[in-house]
Amino acid sequence: MQNRHDSRPFRFVAGLALVTAVLAGCGVGGGSNAADTAPAVIVPANATPTDDTPTAGAQTTSVKPDTSTPEAPPTSEATLTDTSTVDDTTSENTTSGAPTAGAAGFRGVSLVEELVVFDAPDGAEVATLPATTAFGTPTVVRVLDTEPGWVQVLVPIRPNDLSGWIREADVELEAVDAEIHIDLTSRTLRLTENGETTGEWPVAIGRSDRPTPTGSFFITDKLATGDADSVWGAHAFGVSAYSDVLDDFIGGIGQVGIHGTNDPSSIGNDVSSGCVRLPNEVIDDLINRLPLGTPVHIV
Repeated sequence: MQNRHDSRPFRFVAGLALVTAVLAGCGVGGGSNAADTAPAVIVPANATPTDDTPTAGAQTTSVKPDTSTPEAPPTSEATLTDTSTVDDTTSENTTSGAPTAGAAGFRGVSLVEELVVFDAPDGAEVATLPATTAFGTPTVVRVLDTEPGWVQVLVPIRPNDLSGWIREADVELEAVDAEIHIDLTSRTLRLTENGETTGEWPVAIGRSDRPTPTGSFFITDKLATGDADSVWGAHAFGVSAYSDVLDDFIGGIGQVGIHGTNDPSSIGNDVSSGCVRLPNEVIDDLINRLPLGTPVHIV
């Protein structure tokens, strides 16, 4: 296992209360332990499921602003936009345990109340993920490899490159055909679907003292703010990335997000506390196209 977490089982303490979501200053909240209090896009925590729910995997929530001074949270409740168990238009179930070639990636949709992560097949327990995220999204992990009876996954908690092994019987493996590529130098986000580039857009990224973390991640939540004019726009993706420099941000735990904005002029600039901002019309489209577990590569 890479960058092994401590040996204590992971228990997510979700603070889904009115306005303190779990996103970093323009990042998104997520699940982790006390160390996961880094800046994230803060979102109203009163998230309620809506339609377009994945089989066991996609949902949405909302996030908060990327400012050093906390802003009043949105008055409307955030809603989970993807609460279905499986999105047949964006993911494809695999009938056998092992992933097949051709897909952009694979996700494992949790089938148990507690998804136990080990440092190796039949190894030591290093983390335990609840059935849902802090936003009520079904827990999904990104598949890295498989071997008989076991699946190696990227774990959506700190540190950012934490991987481990879970029992194959505890998840349903599904192919994901889309992939997000974010280039911090050019400040662009490129989407590929079925191996083909289907869109590229300018984005706003973290400022120099609160940079957007780099690495390979995946979408953990799909959120709706309930207010298109909010600092996060109408929608946001929670990502399995956490700020490398902030341990706390406006009550959030430092999870990074990809979301809209009420300030179009910020697009193309280094202005957030770690989150990635897209034009509202783009995030509004992508929220319906991308499933939980979609790989997100940031370089």
